[in-house]
Amino acid sequence: LFAGQPIDVTEEDALLLTFADLQPRREAEIALQASERHLLAVFEMAPVAMVVTRHADHRIARVNAAFRSLTGYTDDDALGKTADELALWETSSERAAAEAALNAAGSLHQQEARLSTRGHDLLDCLVSAQSVDLDQHACVLWVYQDVTERRRSEAELTAAIDEVMKDASWLSRSILDKLATLRSTT
Repeated sequence: LFAGQPIDVTEEDALLLTFADLQPRREAEIALQASERHLLAVFEMAPVAMVVTRHADHRIARVNAAFRSLTGYTDDDALGKTADELALWETSSERAAAEAALNAAGSLHQQEARLSTRGHDLLDCLVSAQSVDLDQHACVLWVYQDVTERRRSEAELTAAIDEVMKDASWLSRSILDKLATLRSTT
């Protein structure tokens, strides 16, 4: 091929060139679809409650098995709804604050929150969130770690320590120091 000289391209050549140009793109799309399928399998099997919401309207696009188990909400209950429509957060202002923090930083890490189950029980949770793309749409992945039992145990331990400290005359000084240290960390 010399500059300025016309190139004689047959229709077969044009089809072959078009196929050659599209093949890497097609392979990349197939790989992306396989990767998304694997990610969704991990999402569904994860032992911690997770929800994917659409960034544009905050509607729930996916929930995993751990979320369904923790909250009692089924796919039919949750999909297409907002957290406020489910009354998922104890207060909508708490949810709005979490969303504002997420929007400001692009992620949210272990923020304390109280969530409400389908049966209206309140759960103490650590909430994390991250902006993600799913099916070529801007979404948010929410992770809810239930710490209700841990908080209950901490409160019971603190109450027990307080009770012992009321009449500690029979305890040694070293035990009192250790109890005081435990009490201040809970």
